[in-house]
Amino acid sequence: MDSGFSGDQIIGTYQLIIQTSADQEEFSFWDTRKNSPTNGFSVGQSEKFLTTNLTGKVNFSSDLKGYYDISVDDENIKVDFDWSYDGSKWYLTDTNLNDWIITNSNRCPNGDMIYCSGQDNTGGIYIMIKVTGYGTGDWRNYKLVF
Repeated sequence: MDSGFSGDQIIGTYQLIIQTSADQEEFSFWDTRKNSPTNGFSVGQSEKFLTTNLTGKVNFSSDLKGYYDISVDDENIKVDFDWSYDGSKWYLTDTNLNDWIITNSNRCPNGDMIYCSGQDNTGGIYIMIKVTGYGTGDWRNYKLVF
């Protein structure tokens, strides 16, 4: 496998991209809901639980381990994970048994080419989305963009 297209390209530490304007295309968000939607809330109301008031970083090491260390509304969250790469996407399982998928993108956080060159993996962004937990009654929605 060509190292330019391997999972190794993600090794390192990345700062989260936060929302800085209303017209920004990509940014991180976190669901702060404490109860499931079956406790009086419909799934469609989830946006009122999403916060963009978060900061932090995501780290990937060469031993296929990593962590995300974030602050959400004044709560610090640090979770370790194992990661793998299938040639096009990264897959993570964190210590809370949540599965995540990461895709790379040539998209810029706000569409302005000042922040990236428009070519894959040359300054574009990575999008990390939680993909499991829903079947166990966890309806929370998370997206980390870095």
